[in-house]
Amino acid sequence: MTIDPNDPMQPYASPNPYSWESQMPQYSQPKQSGLGIASFVLAFLAGGTIIGLIVLAGVMEAQNPGGIRGNQGLAMMIGFGVLGMGAVSFLGLGLGIAGLFQPNRSRLMAILGLLFNFLVVAGIAGLMLIGMAAQR
Repeated sequence: MTIDPNDPMQPYASPNPYSWESQMPQYSQPKQSGLGIASFVLAFLAGGTIIGLIVLAGVMEAQNPGGIRGNQGLAMMIGFGVLGMGAVSFLGLGLGIAGLFQPNRSRLMAILGLLFNFLVVAGIAGLMLIGMAAQR
């Protein structure tokens, strides 16, 4: 009687070392970089918060007949919030760069986190340039 190891009725049979399944190389995707995931999450956290702060500033501007004065407490908090999210984006940039150099890890999330954090920082710089040009 011959025992076929591929027969489901023989669960304890030894595997056939000459079968074609054992000859195929086993490939697995590398795990995502944890630092890259953190960078990606920080980019969306900072970007979403900045968009919310800009919407809040627009609502404040629309509700006040004379506009927002720079010395109002809420206007100052919005500015500090945007600058704080810029610092969070710089942290995300650092995590994205570190995620690129992790061995045996997928670099997709690190690249996306790096790109989105750069866009957030560039957006903040653009807003600052627009604000400085509007004051002249």
